[in-house]
Amino acid sequence: MKAKKVALVHDWLTGMRGGEKVLEAALELFPQAEIYTLIHRADRVSDLINSRRIHVSWLNSLPGVSHYYRYLLPLMPWAIESFDLGDYDLVLSFNHCVAKGVRLTPRPGRRPPLHICYCHTPMRYVYDQFHDYFADGSRGWMRFGAGLLRPALMRWDKKTSRGVDAFVANSENVRQRIRKAYGRDAAVIYPTVDTEFFRPLPTPRSGAPYYLIAGALVPYKRVDLAIAACRKLGVALKVVGVGTEAGRLKERAAGASVEFMGWQSDEALRELYQNCEASLFPADEDFGITAVEAMACGRPVIAYKKGGALETVREGVTGVFFEAQTATALADAIRRSKDMSFDPAAIRAHALRFDDKQFKDSFVGFVRDVWDKHAAAAKVRVMQVIECGGPGGTGYQVAAICNGLDPARFESSLVYAVRPGSMPREYEATAAGAAHFFHVPEMVREIAPLSDLRALWRLYRLFRQERPDIVHAHSSKAGFLARVAAWAAGVERIYYSPRGYSFLQTDNSAFVQWAYRLLERFASLFGTVVAVSESEAVLARGLGASGVRVVRDAYLGEAVGPSPTKSGRGTSSPYGSVVCASGRLSFARHPEAFVRLAQRLTDARNGVKCVWIGGGELLPVMEEMIRDLGLTGKLEVTGWLPHREALRRLADSDVLVHYSRWDAIPNAVIEAMACGLPVVASDIPGNRGLIAPGENGLLAATEIEFLEKTLQLIDDPKLAARLGAKGRAVVKAEYSRQRLLGELSELYGWA
Repeated sequence: MKAKKVALVHDWLTGMRGGEKVLEAALELFPQAEIYTLIHRADRVSDLINSRRIHVSWLNSLPGVSHYYRYLLPLMPWAIESFDLGDYDLVLSFNHCVAKGVRLTPRPGRRPPLHICYCHTPMRYVYDQFHDYFADGSRGWMRFGAGLLRPALMRWDKKTSRGVDAFVANSENVRQRIRKAYGRDAAVIYPTVDTEFFRPLPTPRSGAPYYLIAGALVPYKRVDLAIAACRKLGVALKVVGVGTEAGRLKERAAGASVEFMGWQSDEALRELYQNCEASLFPADEDFGITAVEAMACGRPVIAYKKGGALETVREGVTGVFFEAQTATALADAIRRSKDMSFDPAAIRAHALRFDDKQFKDSFVGFVRDVWDKHAAAAKVRVMQVIECGGPGGTGYQVAAICNGLDPARFESSLVYAVRPGSMPREYEATAAGAAHFFHVPEMVREIAPLSDLRALWRLYRLFRQERPDIVHAHSSKAGFLARVAAWAAGVERIYYSPRGYSFLQTDNSAFVQWAYRLLERFASLFGTVVAVSESEAVLARGLGASGVRVVRDAYLGEAVGPSPTKSGRGTSSPYGSVVCASGRLSFARHPEAFVRLAQRLTDARNGVKCVWIGGGELLPVMEEMIRDLGLTGKLEVTGWLPHREALRRLADSDVLVHYSRWDAIPNAVIEAMACGLPVVASDIPGNRGLIAPGENGLLAATEIEFLEKTLQLIDDPKLAARLGAKGRAVVKAEYSRQRLLGELSELYGWA
């Protein structure tokens, strides 16, 4: 499970009761989590809870609110909705009142958080225990007011239950309540009990005998029954806890042997459990952690036979039940318990079923399973943006990404423009795996202020409308425009693959190169650079990019390997060697140098043929040079070929020459190496990251070096074969399509 941001929502933090113990266990399971709560009283909760970042609602600013917050129930839905946790990946609410009602507004480009509610009970104040809370005639005004508000609170509670992705109940008892209140099912995971801490005394009990009741002093706990029963029997009772009923209960206990001990530390409470005759449990509880804590200390429990006690207490083994919720029935159960013999070891053994480890293992396992299903069900919406769609390395790589990402996990969209001479529908056909296509013709490669502004506006509106999870821009112009537009549109995850920074283009003036560098430095503030080579990653870090990943391009051919026969030669062919170049006829690829190399090679060796596989804007210039230098028939320019045919022509060659002025990662070189060709490439950063000189290819710095090293490969077939075989092995190991798609899937996957 890879949830980055986790929030824990708790109704209020005003004491350490069972719910707060569950919260502590969750904090140990999710140490990075932050807490959201209505009210926080630091002196009443544990150091572990206080050690975390705690966000409180505006109710917490009311003077002395911890003394009367329960009377503010009508305001609590409003207060809990003041929290909007849409920025989180996982929200865990621990609810017995309003905690599950937090808002989870999804942010642009993000799916809503996964919301799991650990429900101690549906809001008991408006459901099955309404009359218990407001039964006392002295609180008639409260009963009247609550009766008026009850329908609205019930509607709000049911409505907010729909914002929960999965419920966990703390008992089968509560599971049935959830079904009745919300029409939803729930998993059952019993709450945590620290059975290592709560354990029997190592020595016999001492002191005057007493019975114990621990918990919040609120109506449904029925502390009044415990007081009346102990008064009837003339036995001592110790009451641990604080709450709204404290004053009324003290009045009822006047003259009886009842001691109100208020809030107690865990250590003090443990000692009270260990020394009591029995723990009294007269409430219809959701689960009842105090009963299990007492049993963990080896002491029996006298419990009302309803609710959570039915799942924790074993009649005659760990305690005694009473059938009617009256003082007489409880007093009778206390009498019966005196005549029974309880084995502390057996009582404790039963309590170990509810220990801390059981809860943590079950809860984290449940959350992980729900998270995995949640992640698998939600497709990640990825928009690939490119302004140079069509034939060529970048266009082919982006199309391969659209075609190769698992459609069960990702919904790919292609936002594109094409180079002059290319048709939009043709490029869409090469990227048919994309679910959606958006043609943005204003996104041109050259600097054109009006077109650039129109493209920026169209991209912004597109991202705002489509709300992608990820925008991944490729090449410099699309990279700048798409990053700025995505940031302005609130896209959460922005990636950029430069594929050759514009400031490296030596056909631009020094001023233009400086301007490009400045723009790249500014745009590096937005998103993560996904460099296609280590050398490009170095440049990205030098521009101040805060996040840089390396995901190398892939060989996109059908299979890795040389042509089984060199179809361009043979007994009937006049050519001894074929030297080729591959790519766009553009300034960056320096085709004029290849023409000059072809003239020198054909002059130096008989039977050499040169081939340029590809087309482009400099085709007329190259054709003119071929005629002027008398290379007709010796130097062939194929024009653009289908990708498979281009690879076949490449495999039929003997040497690839790649005289590029700049490059991020040369796809032509990867394809040649995959076909088993030795390579001579220009000594520039992009080529250096791919070629290890003398191991899988050769580097050259000048045109004369290109001539010398190409002749070396023509004259030494063993060297050519060794370099070609090593290059093929490198591509197979490090530049596979599966590796590219796997690394991008990991990058794109919900983190």
